[in-house]
Amino acid sequence: ITSRKVLKVKAFPVSPSGALDTGLRKGELRILNSDWVTWSANELRIRQPKVKRVKVIPLTPRTRAILARRRRPGLPLLGQPDGRPWSLPWIDREWGRAVARAHLPGLTFNGLRHTFATRLAGNGEPIAVVGELMGHKAPYTTTLRYYHALPEAKRRAIARLGQARRL
Repeated sequence: ITSRKVLKVKAFPVSPSGALDTGLRKGELRILNSDWVTWSANELRIRQPKVKRVKVIPLTPRTRAILARRRRPGLPLLGQPDGRPWSLPWIDREWGRAVARAHLPGLTFNGLRHTFATRLAGNGEPIAVVGELMGHKAPYTTTLRYYHALPEAKRRAIARLGQARRL
């Protein structure tokens, strides 16, 4: 999936590019609050009850611009005009409609999160970095889901091996 194709999913209140650039779950995006953004450090801090820690995600320029445009202190950044977050069933229904209009059958919102991680893994980012950004408790989870059969990564590894001094 390319960012360009996903950005065809227009008029969707919970930003697809935000999911592509942060790896956040739709539940995290729907309640994302201005107070969670450290604007001076250009990062997002999200408490994760499941793993009992704070996930820190540096912001891409695109995501920072989206969040800055929607900045509403104390209210969800991507919520309804009255400040309430969108319901998960509503997001699912509207996402399905938006994906159908964009002719991207089978694209799930969670798929954007997986695309984020797969792109990082494919670019050779360390397992620990990808796992931290995804909010995984153990590196095993990240390895199992995203470091499998990346053909280009295998080619790079063998090329580096071939360039290394012989022992």
